[in-house]
Amino acid sequence: MQLEEILKKAGLNKQEIKVYLSGLESGPVLASKLAQKTGFSRTNTYNILKSLQEKGLVNKGSKDYSIRFTMEPPAKLKEQFERKKEEAAILEKELEKVLPTIKFTHPPFETAPKIRVFEGKEAIKNIIEDTLKDPVKIKETLSIVGGKDFEEIIGNTFLKGYIKRRIQKGIKNRTLKKATVLKDFPPEKNKAELREVRCLPPQVDTKTTVIVYGNNLAVISSQEENLGFIVESQELAHFFKIFFETFWEMSKKPK
Repeated sequence: MQLEEILKKAGLNKQEIKVYLSGLESGPVLASKLAQKTGFSRTNTYNILKSLQEKGLVNKGSKDYSIRFTMEPPAKLKEQFERKKEEAAILEKELEKVLPTIKFTHPPFETAPKIRVFEGKEAIKNIIEDTLKDPVKIKETLSIVGGKDFEEIIGNTFLKGYIKRRIQKGIKNRTLKKATVLKDFPPEKNKAELREVRCLPPQVDTKTTVIVYGNNLAVISSQEENLGFIVESQELAHFFKIFFETFWEMSKKPK
């Protein structure tokens, strides 16, 4: 994985990545020099540097009455990741302590709304996790995956972890994908990952991903919309299963 991609996953935007990498090449550098090198305005460069400082990736010092900025080495990211893991572990323990004391005031499940809407990449990951919530009742998930958008929304790291958790729970998966993206899913891994994959009929051209599991139907839009929802409905889930099985019979196994 390239450094640019790691920085992006660490939460840096394109401008921050450009300034950070330029600063790494330059060593201690004036903001004006960084502005020239990146093509950003001086004001914008200062704002970007301030943002990088807040993320712990830049420090500044003075020399010859001028302020110079020095980029922290990429290894600093590893330290930050370790701290976040420690903080997350502490937070998880605190949450476990407090959850039993929380009294929920919403109506019983039977009368609660049957549709849940999720917006943004992190929220959409919650949709995917929901497919693993009840391995006693849910023995298999059925998926129609629209192109690369799905993997790009949730990210390869999350997807690998999800597959591992699905295998541990013994939940099988049948997936229909476009032939153009099947090359990214080597067939030799399918058996070990409790998965069957077939090619979508060529006339089915969609960026939307649909998953049915138990009595739940999950729909995830493209990256442009970055939206998803879960509908709990026995009728809709049953309809989609018929829809899925029809396409499954029409589809071909990847070569």
